This record gives sequence, structure tokens and C-alpha cells, in this order.
Amino acid sequence: MIIDRENLSGELLNIPQGEFEQVHVDEIRDEKFKTKPIGFFKDAMIRLAKTPVSIVSVSVIVLIILLALIVPGITGYEYTAQNKTE
Repeated sequence: MIIDRENLSGELLNIPQGEFEQVHVDEIRDEKFKTKPIGFFKDAMIRLAKTPVSIVSVSVIVLIILLALIVPGITGYEYTAQNKTE
């Protein structure tokens, strides 16, 4: 990390060495990262499943997609059909 000494205040530049203590690598490890990492998609699905609003939203989107695929076969009309008599 590069520090721009010109923009630092005088207090920060004149901190005595006794104020610092060395941190060992073992002290900064976080306990929650000891589990097996998961992928992006699985993490997204876990977060999505936590909120009820997102579950309802995904359900509505899936329903619209299914209806867009199924309804033309049920009604007999295709999306390219036009009424040209008028």
C-alpha cells in the first residue's frame, strides 16, 4: 500500500514506535472461514431462499415463463397469427 505523506497530518507522521505492536498471522485468522467454500450459484440460492419476498418474486417469474410456453399449445393460436380481415 502506498501512503501519500504530504496529505497526512503531523500527528500521524510522528507516532512513536512504542505505540505499535506486531500482529502474528495466527491472530488475524477468522473462524468462519474454516468451512468448505461454496460456489457463487449456491451462495446466491441460499441468500435468495432467506427472504420470503424473493421467493414469491421468483415463483411469479417462473409461472409467467411456464404460461408463455404452455398457453399457445392449449389455445391453438400462435404468436405469429394475425387477424388480417379488418
